[in-house]
Amino acid sequence: MPESYVDRLVARYEEQLLGFGASLPEEFKKSALLLDGVLGESELDQWAETGIGLAGQSLRAWEAATEYFRATPVIHATIGFQGIIAWAQLAANIAEKSSLVAASFIKFTPSVLEYLTLDDLEEWSLQGDRLFRGNWKSGTLSAAYFEYTPALLEFLPLASIEKLVSIIDALTERSYELASTCLESATRIFGELESSDREPFLGFARAVTRASWADTRLYFERGPALITSISPEHRANFLDLSAKVTSEVGRQAFPLFADAAESLGQLSEDTHADHI
Repeated sequence: MPESYVDRLVARYEEQLLGFGASLPEEFKKSALLLDGVLGESELDQWAETGIGLAGQSLRAWEAATEYFRATPVIHATIGFQGIIAWAQLAANIAEKSSLVAASFIKFTPSVLEYLTLDDLEEWSLQGDRLFRGNWKSGTLSAAYFEYTPALLEFLPLASIEKLVSIIDALTERSYELASTCLESATRIFGELESSDREPFLGFARAVTRASWADTRLYFERGPALITSISPEHRANFLDLSAKVTSEVGRQAFPLFADAAESLGQLSEDTHADHI
């Protein structure tokens, strides 16, 4: 059987790939075989060179390259070859700072493309990159952001997730543990909230974080249950009013919010509008 172009491609890069990691040549070969007949020879060359360039960016960048080779056959049908090259450049930009974060960005791209378009990927990459500050804690958090995004997108559009990122980012200035806890719990919280309550909930969360960062944990833990005591048609107004009041009362914002929600819960729902 005559040697195929993919066979020659694998042979050409095998030694170079081995220099980055023992498993990389095998991942490269698997993906090259899947792309054979899908990409032309010049495209396969560019695809290979892009992955190898990614692998050479830092000591552990081979992990990002591994995810790149795994993901490209999956996402090609969605974003096309030129889309892959543009996406790979976003990954390379991240890899310049952290190969761990870049690997996470690449790994979860197929899942986010169920919700986002190619044009959205740059904004997504910037949101995750915003959380990275050059230390291992921020790298872990940023990588986790990319991991959790597909589940979050089931309940929030990317623009709303950006507001969540601003909350998480603010919390990192005080406590990475709290920032991570809020990020980890976000999918469950927004999944439990009514769709009309999600944006107002985020608005008050931002206000609470600015006024008293430590109360963000309490709000994420207790807030969803507390607002169920408010009649559904008035929850958004109640949360918006709570956010406005926060600028006046500062650290007392969450305790006042909790007391008000519990008090309203003692009243008939048809009177909530009058009291709010």
